[in-house]
Amino acid sequence: FPSHDMSDIRIYPNPAKGKINYSIPSFNSGNAFINIFDESGRKVFQQEITNSNGSLTLNRLAKGNYILNYTDELSANANVSLIVE
Repeated sequence: FPSHDMSDIRIYPNPAKGKINYSIPSFNSGNAFINIFDESGRKVFQQEITNSNGSLTLNRLAKGNYILNYTDELSANANVSLIVE
């Protein structure tokens, strides 16, 4: 399966306080999602994305460490560590 290099996806600021911006240079149009998982592996956030740059409001996430996961319909998959303060 195709895979994105970890350096391909940028999230900022990280650590985050309520909102993050993302940049996915190799974004493929179509069904693409950003999912966020807590330390136990439970999905706590999901949003479909429609372009390579945008922002996400994370006000509902408690302080802690998370994994941000990007997936698309071409089986691309990448994970980035995210800290919420």
